[in-house]
Amino acid sequence: KRFDLIIISGSEIFLQLPRIDVVNGTNYGTLSLAIKPYAVGSSSFSVQLEVITGFDVYAVSPVSFSETFTITVMSIARAPTFSIPSFLSTLEDSGPQTREFATNLVFGTNQKITFQVEVDAGLGLFAASPQVDSDGILTFASAPGEHGSATLTVSLFSDDFALVVSDDNSWAPPLQCIIKVFPSPRILSVDPIVGPLQGGVLLTVHGLYFGSLYSRNYDAETYSQFVITVGERECLENVYVSDTEVHCLLPAGTGVADLSVAVDDLGGLRSATLSDAVSYFSLYYGTVRKEIDSAGVLGMGPDPLTLEDGYIPQLLHVPLHIEGSILAILRFRSKPFVAGAFLYANGVRVNHIFEWDGLTPSTLGRGLDGTVHALAAYRGSELIVGGSFARAFQTLRGGFLGTGGLTSWNGTHWSIVGDGVVDGTVTALHVSGDTLYIGGRFSKVGHLQTSDLAFYNQSGWYSAGTGISGGTIAALTVRNEFLYVGGTFSRAGDQRTNGMAVWESSNSEWRSMGEFDGAVCDLAPWGPTLYAAGTFTAIGNLTVNGIARFHSGYWMPVLGGVQGGVYALELASSCLYLGGSFTQVLNPSGPMEVAYVTRICAESSTAGEGLLEFEFVNRTSEGGAVRAIALA
Repeated sequence: KRFDLIIISGSEIFLQLPRIDVVNGTNYGTLSLAIKPYAVGSSSFSVQLEVITGFDVYAVSPVSFSETFTITVMSIARAPTFSIPSFLSTLEDSGPQTREFATNLVFGTNQKITFQVEVDAGLGLFAASPQVDSDGILTFASAPGEHGSATLTVSLFSDDFALVVSDDNSWAPPLQCIIKVFPSPRILSVDPIVGPLQGGVLLTVHGLYFGSLYSRNYDAETYSQFVITVGERECLENVYVSDTEVHCLLPAGTGVADLSVAVDDLGGLRSATLSDAVSYFSLYYGTVRKEIDSAGVLGMGPDPLTLEDGYIPQLLHVPLHIEGSILAILRFRSKPFVAGAFLYANGVRVNHIFEWDGLTPSTLGRGLDGTVHALAAYRGSELIVGGSFARAFQTLRGGFLGTGGLTSWNGTHWSIVGDGVVDGTVTALHVSGDTLYIGGRFSKVGHLQTSDLAFYNQSGWYSAGTGISGGTIAALTVRNEFLYVGGTFSRAGDQRTNGMAVWESSNSEWRSMGEFDGAVCDLAPWGPTLYAAGTFTAIGNLTVNGIARFHSGYWMPVLGGVQGGVYALELASSCLYLGGSFTQVLNPSGPMEVAYVTRICAESSTAGEGLLEFEFVNRTSEGGAVRAIALA
């Protein structure tokens, strides 16, 4: 017996071609073959049986003893090996992402695989849902402005079976990966929104996602790797407070500037910008809209565009409606405090004083029961307030405090200064070191009997001789051992005077500073020179017209002076600003029309010498007399 095997097709799947051997002594044949590794497919062949007896060969009829067979080699669906990371991250608004994702892929040569991805995430996290192609590449895109986490469940399918199975014929388990879209910071507000040209004030930025486990992917007591930029300049001394608050020192700048917070970690930079967040100005001023409704107006300026040649500056009015007069302004703790004779600001009952953050007025407790004339910062933490009030109102349930005309605000409540209730009105304040000077119309401070003038330090309240009489004190300043006092009074101690005197503390003596023919409303030391301003036009026989300077023991005019009263002086760098009721200044080159504010600059910022001409500070005549000026 002999079997002949003829390959019809599919021989390429064999490493060893099929053959059939007869098992001796039996009517059986054994088929032998070897398949090439990883080969799949079909092979057809025919088998013919011949029977041999002795030397005669009898052929079996092909019809009866020939058969055709097919061998099919099928692929075995085993679970391919692959791996994916357990965590991936991206940044908010980072656009379409392409990542190498499924790695270490091992599967049959002719197996076709596909990945199925199920996404467990909040609605709207993805603009393009995560997908994995047959090469293991992950693509996705987060939706604009969205952040958060998603869990991806990745299953593997083949073309052999619905589900890939493992060696023990069980389903291959799906793998999971968490995708985190980290948020960019948000800026909600900036406080304050106005600042001085030279910078240096504390800036508070309120927002979201500055530093936390959620926003940084690690937990820490404090976070760095962030930068605050105002305009094109980086802030100084960036300080992390919380995930919703950061601080810095405002850099110097001009104009209106954007503010940005940029966080640089997690392999990328993400940032937020608040447009027109901070405005730079030199000073604040208080005036009235006399032609309209006599409402108080808080202004800022000069417009920083004054730095451009040929540009006439303008003082800018803040959109605040104040129902009365502004008499005092002070920048305290980086913000302007505004006080005077008014009850409401922007419809808010503030009772004569408020704090302004650049947008809205905020009350100090519930204010005071009378007009505020003067403000001063004391020991860095106390706002001293002087006026013609008698009581300070605490918070809604805090009642009131009987203060007389002097009180202190510490940021949360009112208190009496040095346990001394003033039994009258305080119209002037000055601080020199640890000493607070007060002037006005009063005869007693606490247990101290005095006349219109007193000073306070850590030891208690003291008087300057027998004080001032015959009028009101409007201005105080200290240079070296000398206390200069200006106003409308006629006597200082036992000395007759008219509007201005000096107290020499080393020998406890008063001296007259000249015969002024009008009130001295403000005083400003500048280097070795003392400037006095007011409603006077002459000192003795010397014509000075509203402003004069005292140097080396003599009074001198400041150019030709001004036509009208000067109520406020403020020194800023190499310029002295004047505010008042004047509408004309008298330069050597001739008179010049102005609008209640002017400045005069010097060649030196410290000496106050080499004065140039009076300059424009405001190109509009809107408003009225300026009674308060304060550095921004």
